[in-house]
Amino acid sequence: MLSKSIIIAIISLVSVSILSVNAQSRRILGRPCNFGTQMCDKNSLRGYYSCYRGKYVYKRCSYGTICARRGRSTYCKRRIQPRNLDEGYTQ
Repeated sequence: MLSKSIIIAIISLVSVSILSVNAQSRRILGRPCNFGTQMCDKNSLRGYYSCYRGKYVYKRCSYGTICARRGRSTYCKRRIQPRNLDEGYTQ
């Protein structure tokens, strides 16, 4: 009986967190913007919000790239793969 109530509590917490993330992105998308302003999606870095006709439009970065900022503009840069330090190492 106790485990059933714990499972219900966990499910409700997860659903509340998902709703808050959706509300946050909706708040950004519905907000009027100044032309030229762009911002990275802080939740995932897989895309960015770009100003289009006075409203924010979400644009997704392609596979293998992440969102990065340069001044006020935002762009997708190549994700740097971690190098294998063991490769080519001789003792």
